[in-house]
Formats: sequence, C-alpha cells, structure tokens
Amino acid sequence: MRVILSLLLGAGLLFPAAARAQDPDVIPGLKKAAEAKGNVSRSAEGTFYFKWLPQPVRSFEKAYFRLSELPKGKHYLTLGLMKKTPGGVVLTIMTDPHLDGTPDEAYVGAGKTLAEADRAIAARPEMSKGAITPELRQCFKEAMEDLRWELGLRQ
Repeated sequence: MRVILSLLLGAGLLFPAAARAQDPDVIPGLKKAAEAKGNVSRSAEGTFYFKWLPQPVRSFEKAYFRLSELPKGKHYLTLGLMKKTPGGVVLTIMTDPHLDGTPDEAYVGAGKTLAEADRAIAARPEMSKGAITPELRQCFKEAMEDLRWELGLRQ
C-alpha cells in the first residue's frame, strides 16, 4: 500500500494540483523584479516581463524567464536558454502556458546574435518546434528553482 501511495504521489495522480502547482508567489515576484529593473515591454500585443538568471543552467551560458500577459487574459511563462557556438547563438525556448511549472512546447532557433535567433523562431515557429526532452524538462525545473532563489522565495 505504501509503495502504491508513493507512486501515485510521485506521478501527481492522487493530488495533481499539489504535485504540479506553481509557487503562487513566483509570478507576482517575477513581475515585481522585472518592474524594478525596467525589464518590461508593453505593446498592443501585451505586456512582457523579463528576468535574467545570474547562473547558467546546465550546458547553457545564459537563461532568462519571460512572462507574457496577452490582451485576452492569456498568460505564458517562457524560459529562454542561450548557448554560444562558433557559428553564432543557439536559442532554445520552452513555454509553460498553464503556469504550472511544466513546459509544453520547445522551439530552437539560431543566428549570429540572440535577436536573430529569436527572430528565426518567431518567423517560422512550426519549423522551429522541437521535442521536450527529459533534459529540457530538468533544465526548466532547475531554472524555476533558481528563479525562486533569485526572488527570495526559497531560503
């Protein structure tokens, strides 16, 4: 019985909301931190809050979170992971549209600069879409933990 209970808890089947729920202070904390640093972009498409992580995540050199608030009440949390190569920059973006700490989609783009890599994804998202591998899920989890530390939510 104890083994079955631990398996159900681990898989999030018994208490799915508790197993997958985002820390309720992460989103307001991210918005506050972005506002304090001036890392907010407002446009007709929505409001976007950015937070760079000071420590690299795994084999990536830079990482940032972006919270997108779109006009129709939709919210997305995005993790961008950047890696420099001899040919330029490779950007991997993972999206968490449910704000539950679990990425649903991944996109990969390349360019000479970060902006070019981002434009490559935006120009052809269907061609840039990739699989969410276990390694990428782990990167997302580690980056979320780093974000919590940065926001002072974990002591």
